[in-house]
Amino acid sequence: MRRRSTSGREGFILAEALVSMAISAFVLIALMSLVSMVTRASTRLSAANLEVETQTRTFATLSHDLEAIAPLRWAGPGAGFIFRGRPDSLIFARQPSSPAEPNEFVRLTSTGTALSEERGPLPPDATALPIAASATQVQKRYVARFAYFGRGDGATEVLLDRWERADEMPVAIRVSLFTANGSPAGALRIPIRITGEIGCAIGGTCGNQQDDADRPADTEQTADPEDTRGWLRYLSR
Repeated sequence: MRRRSTSGREGFILAEALVSMAISAFVLIALMSLVSMVTRASTRLSAANLEVETQTRTFATLSHDLEAIAPLRWAGPGAGFIFRGRPDSLIFARQPSSPAEPNEFVRLTSTGTALSEERGPLPPDATALPIAASATQVQKRYVARFAYFGRGDGATEVLLDRWERADEMPVAIRVSLFTANGSPAGALRIPIRITGEIGCAIGGTCGNQQDDADRPADTEQTADPEDTRGWLRYLSR
């Protein structure tokens, strides 16, 4: 009788051990799942923060450059403004904050997901774009696209993919960022702070105030009124 009781007691202890091991295994699996979920959430949050930081830094850099655009012209009679706008590139002139420093040109080029910036001195007698003195990479995460706000009829504005008006400057530039697969990531309208062309007060030609009758016809299609941010034109390509 004592042996049977001892054998039964040992069997009961073994069952408890097996149940405990099973419960422990379930608890470990649950903890591992929880750690995996927290890790994935942290990775997603880090990626989102990186995207926001990249967008903010890119827009801040471009705003700093584009808001300082100067209405300078190429040398020669009847020459147009030093400004050329394409969907993936932009050339313009800037005046330094110090009068002792020379004027400079800036060329922004978007190639794939890389946006580069070239700078160089701009001689007063320049009739073409000189060789860039330096080149830097603004960002390499998004596809950048440029569009240009021009004056329409009355107080309206038109949004153009290209800027072909040699005797007029745009009133603002829109910078759009897209992911590599074409999804919109952000857009910013940057106004060009130009109140009048240099030399207007002494009888120069004020290209910014060109009459509607003398303005060349736009060859580019304006933005869809229902597509206020102008993204469908890129997503449909």
